[in-house]
Amino acid sequence: MASKTVVNEEIKTSSVSQEKILDPNPSAVSNAPPVVKNTPGLSSADRIRAAMLKEAEDKKLINVELSKEAVEKVWKDYADNHNSKSSQTALANIKIALEDYNIKVSTPTLYVKEVVMQEVKLMEEIRAYFHREDLILTVDVDKEKFPDYEDGSVVKVRLSTKEIYQSMLQKNPVLEDFIKTLELKSSNSD
Repeated sequence: MASKTVVNEEIKTSSVSQEKILDPNPSAVSNAPPVVKNTPGLSSADRIRAAMLKEAEDKKLINVELSKEAVEKVWKDYADNHNSKSSQTALANIKIALEDYNIKVSTPTLYVKEVVMQEVKLMEEIRAYFHREDLILTVDVDKEKFPDYEDGSVVKVRLSTKEIYQSMLQKNPVLEDFIKTLELKSSNSD
């Protein structure tokens, strides 16, 4: 292994001397100027502060007024562009109310509530659109606000054959005469 020697060499362009590491192998030495590292100073802090102030001013100029209609527009755009059809349907079946910086969402079922709560990107998109990080999303299940919503969890009761027969007789009384005329015997008849 070759040893390295440290030699002080004066640079002609400045009066500061720098240490240069020399390898005994002369072909490895390059004539490239030494690398100058930028160290942050007060001027860079001022530039950062100015950039932050400019960004804040830009946000004030672009600031969109927080309204129920604007929230519904952002919500609908997000729902329409969602990959999952079931999530699109769930996100479409909501009602939005706005109180100060609280977006209150009413849903017809617990399932829809869970879908809305899982959509973190939706809330991020709403906050970014309005440039408001203090917006709050509250989701509640309120079936009364959705009278036309057909809940898939309602189980339909199947009728027995006797109940079907009696229902048919009520709807069409001529059916009883037809059965008597043909002298049919039914296990469901009285």
